This record gives sequence, C-alpha cells and structure tokens, in this order.
Amino acid sequence: MSDLKRLLRRTFSAVLLFFQSPALACAMNPYLIWMIPPFGAYVLLVSPWSPFLWFEETRWLVMRNITIPYVAIVGRILALLGVTVFLLSFIQFLRHRRKGLITRGLYSVVRHPQYFGLIVGVFGFSLMNLRPASLIMWITLVFGYVLLADNEERDLEKKYGEKFLLYRQKVPFIFPVQTPKFIKQAVRFPKSKTRRYLAVLCIYITTLSLVMILCYVSIPEPPPVFRSS
Repeated sequence: MSDLKRLLRRTFSAVLLFFQSPALACAMNPYLIWMIPPFGAYVLLVSPWSPFLWFEETRWLVMRNITIPYVAIVGRILALLGVTVFLLSFIQFLRHRRKGLITRGLYSVVRHPQYFGLIVGVFGFSLMNLRPASLIMWITLVFGYVLLADNEERDLEKKYGEKFLLYRQKVPFIFPVQTPKFIKQAVRFPKSKTRRYLAVLCIYITTLSLVMILCYVSIPEPPPVFRSS
C-alpha cells in the first residue's frame, strides 16, 4: 500500500512538472511532495494557458487588472518575507526531522510555518499583478494548505499522542494568531474527516462566490484594445 501511495505521489509531481519548475524538486524530495498541489493550481490558473481564458464568461477573471496605489511594492515585500519564512522553516525541518516532533524556532510561532511562508509569499506575488484570478487562486491555495495541514496533524496526533496535543494547544495553526475562544466555541468542525472536508468545501465555495461577485461589480472592464477576440 505504501509503495502504491509513493508511486501515486511521484506520478502526480511529474504531471505538475508541466506547470511549475518547483515540482522537479518535489519529485525528487518526498518532504516537499504534498506542498505543491495548491501552488501548482495557482500557477496554472493565472498563467497564459489558464482555463479561464477558454470561455468568454470567465475571461474577465484574467483580463481585468485591479489597480491600487503602491500595492505592487507591498507585494514585493510580502513575497520576499514569505520565501524567507519558507526557506528558514524548511531548513529547520531538515535539520531536526529525525529528532521527533519539532516545536522550536519558527515551529514555536505556528505549527505549519512552511505553509504560512508559501501563503504569504504567493499573496505577495498576487499583489504584484493583481487580477480577480489571482485572488481566486490565492484563496484556493489557502484552503488547499489548510486541508493538507489538517491531514498532517491527524498523522502527527497518531504518532506523538499527548505531546502533540499539548503542542497544538499552545501554538497557532498556520497563521501566527490564536483563534478567539468565542469563535472556537461558536464554530466547531465535525470530527468525521468526510464531514470536516465538506464543511471546509462549503466555506470555500461561499468565500469564492463572494469574492467573484465583488470583483465583477467593482472592477471596470478593460479598454477594447486589451480584450481578447
């Protein structure tokens, strides 16, 4: 069974080679393999061969630019910050992975600093060329990494037991802020894996729909010279 999973993972990473160069490293390094699917989707859907461009009804998602003063500068800063956090946390992971559960360094700030770095970095890249498609795919990336992290934590809980549960109580999930208690009490995800993922999917679809409606209403159409025939 483990051999089959390994084969599927490497096959999937090979497919992603067509969409982004980091997949090459992931194909060779199993520690990276599960990080790239959300990022691969982001690269695909904001690229020149984006499926959004195939249909007139969705072409505006790629063609309309969102113009905000100085947002590109903020994007560069966030992109640099995100890449730095990812690299530092990944180096730390490689150095301490054989010593058990990692709870120090950046892992004492958030439980998944590599995902946090990728989310911040890609958000920065999105701001540098801001379009509705960029926002949509960044939201997709965030939800993708939330699901990946949640799946990882189930494995960590089985492996480390009480030690991981104590660590989870003290350190935030992906973003370096603790969820307020009233939100934890009001919003409780089901323990069933299937129902949990369905709940996340419903939140994702609702968020995506609201963002698309807001973009469509508030962002003007590009001049005719920039429209695709």
